[in-house]
Amino acid sequence: MAKFRKWLLSGLLVLAPLGITVWVLEWVISTLDQTLNILPSAWQPDQLLGLHIPGLGVIFALAVVLLVGGLTSNYVGNQLLGWWNALLHRIPVVRSIYSGVKQVSDTLFSEKGNAFRQAVLVQWPRPGMWTIGFVTGAPGGELMRHLDGEHLSVFVPTTPNPTGGYFVMLKKDDCIVLDMSVDEALTYVISMGVIVPGSQKNLPKA
Repeated sequence: MAKFRKWLLSGLLVLAPLGITVWVLEWVISTLDQTLNILPSAWQPDQLLGLHIPGLGVIFALAVVLLVGGLTSNYVGNQLLGWWNALLHRIPVVRSIYSGVKQVSDTLFSEKGNAFRQAVLVQWPRPGMWTIGFVTGAPGGELMRHLDGEHLSVFVPTTPNPTGGYFVMLKKDDCIVLDMSVDEALTYVISMGVIVPGSQKNLPKA
């Protein structure tokens, strides 16, 4: 039974990450393949080639993103983008959703942004309990009138799903900057502390 358990655990350690990786890639590719549906039926690859080739949607989506990026990187494109944003901001319901999402995306994808670019160690949810957070910026405007001293805006993710979490404003002196990349910190959070950054003994022995 001991050898059977060892073989079973060894097999799971090999197949589980591989299976999850394949499943995620398949989901991403199949989702991006749906972008081909915006093309007229006669122009879709399935109709032109007579067979379905997985992954063409990924190439198409990448081409669309590059095309839009190229068109909006010049003066005329910026003017058209400004008019488009002004139009969307005039629609009551769309205005609140679009403006919020755009501000977040501008912060995350801007080359000058600092969102999720630094991992810190903070005491959460009470003193004496430590967890990893990610600096997203610094409070400003009206908030500064009510905060004493220099503060940081920190996102504290949940485990093992880091897409959920808490947004908190903490004193800068209470945040310990970690000497690890954001990817390493996220891996540590997702693995529930099993995969330690820099450690060569991440996996438990069978």
